[in-house]
Amino acid sequence: MISKRSIMSILVLVLCMCIWAEGAEEKNSNVTITMQHSMVPPEANELLKQYAAQYKEETGVTVEISYVPWESQRATTLSKIASGHTPDILHGNSNQGTAEWVEMGAMSDLSGLLSGKMKEELIPTAFDELGTYAIPFGQSPESAIFYRPALFAEAGVTPPAPGEAWTWEEFVDAAKKLTKDVDGDGIPEQWGFAERGLAGFIAMKSYIPHLWAFGADIIVPDGNNGWKSGLDNPAAKDAIAAQVALVNDQKVLKPNYITWGLPEAMRAWGENNMAMFAVGYWWASSISKEYGHVYGEDYDVMPFPVSEKGNKFGFSTYDYFTIPTTSQNKEEAYKFIEWIMLDSKRMADLTVIDYYIPPTTKSALADPRYSGESLPLWSERFSLWCDSSRFMPASSKYAGLWTSTVIPIWEEIVTGRRSVDDGVALMDKEIKSKLGQK
Repeated sequence: MISKRSIMSILVLVLCMCIWAEGAEEKNSNVTITMQHSMVPPEANELLKQYAAQYKEETGVTVEISYVPWESQRATTLSKIASGHTPDILHGNSNQGTAEWVEMGAMSDLSGLLSGKMKEELIPTAFDELGTYAIPFGQSPESAIFYRPALFAEAGVTPPAPGEAWTWEEFVDAAKKLTKDVDGDGIPEQWGFAERGLAGFIAMKSYIPHLWAFGADIIVPDGNNGWKSGLDNPAAKDAIAAQVALVNDQKVLKPNYITWGLPEAMRAWGENNMAMFAVGYWWASSISKEYGHVYGEDYDVMPFPVSEKGNKFGFSTYDYFTIPTTSQNKEEAYKFIEWIMLDSKRMADLTVIDYYIPPTTKSALADPRYSGESLPLWSERFSLWCDSSRFMPASSKYAGLWTSTVIPIWEEIVTGRRSVDDGVALMDKEIKSKLGQK
């Protein structure tokens, strides 16, 4: 038989547990964490707010969601870091913000917070760029060529098969055949190739592949945990000369492309007057919404061409969640990140809304919405695109050097205001100066 003393002990223990549970619930109800994101689709902001409401209902923790547009994200975040008043969770991208924040010492090393389940769930390359200072939730392949199968068929041009690389010479030959001046006035009605314009940060995503395809880059490791200019390399001149020739010699790239933003590109695509367009994965979602275009019928995807010297042609980066060092609620912030990412549906819902970026968790990648049947883009061709991509160097200087130095001089070369030799030499000189390289 159980003695009265034992029964009393059990009752006391139960009472203590109830009091502890009530106290814990009360404590959680007083916890508020903040999250700043820059996901472009308005639906993403609404979804995150829904997650916050659901999380509060389950845990008692309040999550305040704020949106900062990409164009002001870097400046806004740097200002908050300087003031010491950062959100508990930041959404960033390694080429626009995150690498810089890490180098500043503004981001926490999350190795002590990462659970075994999270490590097991993430894809193998998850920490390749920034180590455990950030948790990637989406991979962003940014450079491939979307093309019009019907225009290729009309011109008698055969695109490369999935997984098959094509040379720069083959690409140029195809672009020539796909450029058509129907009325003979010297101005083509159909252009063989198109890129986004040179203005602004986004433009570098179009131009990085040109350098990479020829085995060049603007900065490379110096062997001492630092960086040095990569433009004192003949391959850099070859790459820029080849791109400029598309406009001035082969005349397959529309001359006014340097002023193109995405609205102009979207209009040109809808008017069916460009056969190939170098752009990111999200273009598929955009043209599907805008024009109802169907993969395999209205468009297809092929890799960026490579020269004989070329390396990987794809450009890829990650979108991350990070936790600033100034956060007073690091553990609670991490718990919310994990609550999103370890649930396959929540994770897939978020990445599908965010232009169908490939999620970084294995369970979310297995979601039916990423299967070949429901979205063929993520089957054979797009998986090859992601697999063949390389990441940008995880240096805060990379994006800044592109926008402040490389792009303005590249535009001068394209418009004939500077020769290729002079332009590349000036880029090299300015980059060395900014890196403090002798």
